Amino acid sequence: MLRALGFRRALVQQSFLMESSVVDKTFGTVVFHVPMIEISLILVGAYLATLVTTYLPARSASRVAPAEALRYE
Repeated sequence: MLRALGFRRALVQQSFLMESSVVDKTFGTVVFHVPMIEISLILVGAYLATLVTTYLPARSASRVAPAEALRYE
């Protein structure tokens, strides 16, 4: 609709970005709550799972001799 009124693409994009950055935590009777502790635990858990699943392949790759690694392409 803004484009139909003559707004340029960049101005439409900027207006959406500005509007989304100004939205408050509360909107009427609805309270927006971001569960930071749960999100942090999920991120830490995902990182630990990544480390656990890559440990064995990394360990076996580090034990390959350079000459043997170059022999098989």
